[in-house]
Amino acid sequence: MNHINKSIEEIEEQIQQKQKELEGLQITVNNLCKYIGIEPKYVIESQIATITHRTLKGDEYFRRPTATVITMILENRKKQDLGPASIDEIYKKMLEGGYVFKVKEPNKAIGTALGKNQKFTKVGEKWGLSEWYPSAKEERQQEEIKEENGTVETPKKRGRPPKKSQTQETINEEHQNQTEGTNKNENK
Repeated sequence: MNHINKSIEEIEEQIQQKQKELEGLQITVNNLCKYIGIEPKYVIESQIATITHRTLKGDEYFRRPTATVITMILENRKKQDLGPASIDEIYKKMLEGGYVFKVKEPNKAIGTALGKNQKFTKVGEKWGLSEWYPSAKEERQQEEIKEENGTVETPKKRGRPPKKSQTQETINEEHQNQTEGTNKNENK
C-alpha cells in the first residue's frame, strides 16, 4: 500500500504542476482580454481570495437610479483592474444585477445617462468615472468657464430664426405712425 500512496503523491504533484502551467496560460488570456477591453475568460482559483469581484445575485441594481448603478459597475471594474467599460458591457452588468429598463432602447438610454452626467468621462469608445481622469475633468471645467464668458464660439443653430417679440417700443412706434398718418389726413 505504501507504494500506491507514493504513486498518488507523485501524480498529485504532476497535477499541481500542470495546473500551475494551465493557470499561467489562463492569466495570459485574461490579461489579453483586459487589454482589448473585454471581460476575462477565466476565474483563477489561486486569485479568488484576492479578487474583490463578486457574482451578482440578480437584485443589486433593482429600482436604483441609473447613474448610481453605472457608478457601482465602473467602481467594481476598477477593483478588478478592468478600467472603463463600453455601453454594451455596462448594459449586460445592469441586466445581471436586476436593473429594469423602462425604455425601448436601453443602450441609447445608458449613453444619454453617461453623456449628461459629469461623473462619467468618455475614453475612446468606453466610459469611466471622471475621478479616474483628473486632467479630463479640469479640461471640461475650463471649457465650461470659456462658454460662460463667451470666449468659445458655440455652433449656430439651424432652422428659422426666432420670431421677434413685440416690445413696448415697437408698439409705441406703431401707435405713433398711425396717429401721424391720421393727422396728415386731417390737415388735407
